[in-house]
Amino acid sequence: MTLSKLTRDSLSRTVRALRWLFEDEFGKQASGRFGIRDTPRPGPDKIDSLADWLDPVENLSLTPVEIAQRDELIHALRYLCSEGLSGGGAVQRLIREAAFTAVNRLLAVRVAEAIGVVPEVLARGRQSAGYRDAVGDLFPVLAHDEGSYWAYVQVAGDELSSGVPRLFDRRHPASAFAPSRACLDKALELIDLPELASAWAEPEALGWSYQFFNADDVAVMRSESAQPRNSRELAVRNQFFTPRYVVDWLVQNTLGRRLAQAAYNVDLPLLVGESGDNRPLALEDIRVLDPAVGSGHFLLGCYDLLEQAWIARGLDSSEAAAKILPCLFGVDIDPRAAQVAQAVLLLRARRAAPAAELTAPTIVTAVALPHSSELQQEAFGGLSSNARDLADTIADALSRAPQLGTLLKVEQRLASELNRVLTTPKLALDANETAVVEELNHALERLVTATSTAEERMFTADAKDALRFLAICQNRYDAVLMNPPFGDPIQETRDYIRAAYGVAATDMYAAFVARGVELLKPEGYVGAITSRTGFFLTSFREWRSELLLPRLRAMLDLGVGVMHNAMVESAAYVVQAAPHNGSAAFRRLLDEPDLAIAVYGGAGPTYERHPRDFRAIPEEPAAYWLPEPLLRTFSSAPALEGTARLIARRGAYTGDDFRYLRLWWECPESGSIESGHRWVNFAKGGEYSPYYSDIVLTVDWDHDRGTFNDFHGRKGRPSEIPENRDLFGQPGLGWSRRSQKGFSVRPVMAGTIFADKGPMVLAPGGSASDLDAVLAYLNSGLAAATLEAMVAFGSYEVGAVQRLPFLRPPDEASRVSRTLTEALRREGERVETDHLFVSPWSGAPANREQLVRWSREIDQLVAKAIGHYEPIVPLSATYPTKWLEEDFEPVPEPGPHEELSYLVGVAFGRWDVRYATGEAEPLAMPDPFDPLPRVARGMLVEEDGVPASRPPKDYPLPLPPDLLLHDDPGHPADVVTAVHRTAEIVTSGGGPQTLRLTSEIRDLRKYVRDKFFAAHLKQYSRSRRSAPIYWQLAVPSKRWGLWLYAPALSRESLFAISRAAHDKMAALSDKIAQIRAGLARGDDRELRHQAESLEDLLTEIEKFAATADVAAQSGWEPDLNDGFVLNAAPLEALFVNRVWRTQITAHHKVLQKGGYPWASVQSQFYGRRP
Repeated sequence: MTLSKLTRDSLSRTVRALRWLFEDEFGKQASGRFGIRDTPRPGPDKIDSLADWLDPVENLSLTPVEIAQRDELIHALRYLCSEGLSGGGAVQRLIREAAFTAVNRLLAVRVAEAIGVVPEVLARGRQSAGYRDAVGDLFPVLAHDEGSYWAYVQVAGDELSSGVPRLFDRRHPASAFAPSRACLDKALELIDLPELASAWAEPEALGWSYQFFNADDVAVMRSESAQPRNSRELAVRNQFFTPRYVVDWLVQNTLGRRLAQAAYNVDLPLLVGESGDNRPLALEDIRVLDPAVGSGHFLLGCYDLLEQAWIARGLDSSEAAAKILPCLFGVDIDPRAAQVAQAVLLLRARRAAPAAELTAPTIVTAVALPHSSELQQEAFGGLSSNARDLADTIADALSRAPQLGTLLKVEQRLASELNRVLTTPKLALDANETAVVEELNHALERLVTATSTAEERMFTADAKDALRFLAICQNRYDAVLMNPPFGDPIQETRDYIRAAYGVAATDMYAAFVARGVELLKPEGYVGAITSRTGFFLTSFREWRSELLLPRLRAMLDLGVGVMHNAMVESAAYVVQAAPHNGSAAFRRLLDEPDLAIAVYGGAGPTYERHPRDFRAIPEEPAAYWLPEPLLRTFSSAPALEGTARLIARRGAYTGDDFRYLRLWWECPESGSIESGHRWVNFAKGGEYSPYYSDIVLTVDWDHDRGTFNDFHGRKGRPSEIPENRDLFGQPGLGWSRRSQKGFSVRPVMAGTIFADKGPMVLAPGGSASDLDAVLAYLNSGLAAATLEAMVAFGSYEVGAVQRLPFLRPPDEASRVSRTLTEALRREGERVETDHLFVSPWSGAPANREQLVRWSREIDQLVAKAIGHYEPIVPLSATYPTKWLEEDFEPVPEPGPHEELSYLVGVAFGRWDVRYATGEAEPLAMPDPFDPLPRVARGMLVEEDGVPASRPPKDYPLPLPPDLLLHDDPGHPADVVTAVHRTAEIVTSGGGPQTLRLTSEIRDLRKYVRDKFFAAHLKQYSRSRRSAPIYWQLAVPSKRWGLWLYAPALSRESLFAISRAAHDKMAALSDKIAQIRAGLARGDDRELRHQAESLEDLLTEIEKFAATADVAAQSGWEPDLNDGFVLNAAPLEALFVNRVWRTQITAHHKVLQKGGYPWASVQSQFYGRRP
């Protein structure tokens, strides 16, 4: 049984609470009893030595026993300092390790009692049967002793100490700390929660506890550094407990495969394919290694399988236990992991053989020989010269073990050194490596005596681990199983890993897999669960093609959600020691909702593929899901670039988008590169949008220099000439380099500059029909399927598109592509921020079902080119691509906000109401590849096509003075009155007869004040930039305000805002004076309340006017080239929408510091302020 998520979550909360409980308890004991401080002693020029953290013993009141315990703790601290820790670091580690030891002793005893290895100790606290029997029958005098219960827990731990000495050794310095009764009672309360009752019968509970103990540390480490900075961080940040279904699958397909080859009768329901040829294997000789053992979950799975094999040989499980443990080996760079793994395996064996004499499995910490020169001399000073030379050699070879673990090829280093050492004349004729290592071990044993110090015992334990680590690296194994670290190594080991692992140095997990192969016997297997990126990313190409795929037997493609709290996408796979000529089985489980059920139940499609199947695909990703015809396409069809006169290129990168880019509606003028306007249409990718997407961005362009305005290169590219400038302005097809919804291509109009994030396919010298054909192909399922095989999902680089197999579709596909494009463009006539916009009621909503039919028709027409007669459904390396059929969202019928936004625009003179009523026709719809119109098609314009500054002759509506609308009932330019007026013209003319606005918004003024701007801000925000065109300037209560048409902002606008505020103040003052005069003739509560309310409003408007006056009188001439948000900064206090004001405030602060020297507002307004 494996622990459920609910149980794991409860266990996580318990372990984390236990950690902080014991760290707090032991920290207080360290400082309060033993004089080991939690802060250094005050004084000048502190260098964080151990002495700074210790109070003089004469200042303490200690018993002789406590003095001895303090000495033990100080010896331990000295040893930690000798290994490179500061005084404070040593104290912190000692307390943390003491808490870890206490927590895991308790949990190990709890598991041991649950599986029957020890009597009941913790399940019912002090009422537990084992404790009651011991106290009542043997030591009744202890019944009322404060520390008796903790002492009994320690005795229970003694039953396990032979297998896990570091966890249960009473002579460990941590034993000086004993929890108080209150602390222990709280710990028992946490351990004995009802929801954890079933967990303790599972030895894996200890493994989960190890991961949860460090959970809070991991969060802190990741917030402080993106990569691990030392060996502890490397260990802690890569603690991901492997689920049992992954363990079973990997164990059965590695160790299980070897047992099956040797004809052992074991149950292997998850074995992939045939086991292979008969290969003898003696059970006694089996060796299994986990080189990053963690909590020992893989070795636990191996124990279960080996138990089956021994039972098949005629032994019962109690007899098999002693034979299995010596077969299991593990290494970790975290000593706590080694403790837990040993405890897990020992408890598993004890469950089968409670009374047997068991030898602990060889689980060691990767450590160097300790650095302490004094202790080295004490331990090794009496060695023979040959042993001393070997000790020096081993010490040097193991120096990087704590950082590299089993990646350290220590056995190879020793192999080249041993011959020199062992053939020196100083050695006896019969000297050999084994004899020398035995002499080293005997020297260490002599150092540990009954009177040895904690420092000496810790030195000896680490030295023995170092020698055992060396032996493990010299062994070879039948199975190597791992869940290794991934990502970058710590800085100091990078050069070694690059030199030692070559093509496998791309990522730590790749190096571990390569190391695992080195550590195999000739018939052995490596089983690993790692990130799945190595199967697909270009950076892993050589590792994949040289090491992984030629040896691969089976792969389980799992995706996300495999390891607790790890967002990495995972794969489990098995490789053998030597390359083979057969195929491998790939099983895809990316879409399975429950991976455990899927693995055990055999769900998910399986694909048999040979490594050579992937060689024709550029960069050779293991795109195992591609059907045979698509795999053949890579070798039979030419690449897109170099055929059909097509090229794919990335475009310009400004290096400062905030400075150089604007949304088209915030520019004073914009257009094509041929127009000569300063702001030129700029294609920068955008959201997933096949067949059509408007170009909403513009870039600041210097036509004389042929580059961005005032651009003189950037870091990494000193040239002032943007990439591929000679291709700017040509029509083509654009896409987004990054998209989590899939690859989508759409027309890019002539006259457009394109960006590095919005690359283009161009057909120099080609026609629009050529581009229609390419558009159809690139948006087809076939193109998507082949492209997704070449890229990491969501990353559509130019190189991949250049190498994409290209098959020119039939003319019918071009026709359907143009029809589909035009249907989507007609929707643009209803979208207010689109260049094609006319009115909310123009155009026609695209019919989803018809779009799907057209898209599938294109898929089918393209698929026929490779002999497929059904549309090809594209799959990515991660998940099924959301293609047009699933992702298309038609533009809805205009709602109240869309209607109101349009009517406000008409009132300001932005939109020509005659297009909505049918009195006039807008400009004709341009071709998809023609230059964009210089303004939106629905705008009110002069005869020369520029936005109108006054209404044309016979226009049905006046424009408001100063292009300001007032939120002021009764004012001639009141915004609500203006909306009603324009609505009446629309509905009484040829437009819609009724508006949802009038039926769904009960109080239009309240909506305008409280909700309209928030929706408008969202509507006019694109590409991480906000540019609302209707600005709500109001007092905080919103009882009065102004609406400003931002594209018309000028210095005159600033005076108009100030004037409007002063006019309102004068009107209010007159009104208040009239009311006060009436009150002088007699008290009237209602009149008094009205006067007070108006006075409050007057105070608000006075503050409003003060801000407006500063802006108007500053001499600042607003420059729309600065962008809307910077032009809003001097008026920051007048904006009442919190989201918009937060954005303005951020830039206001930058301007105050002189952060935008290129902006006019910086020099004209902020530069002149005192």
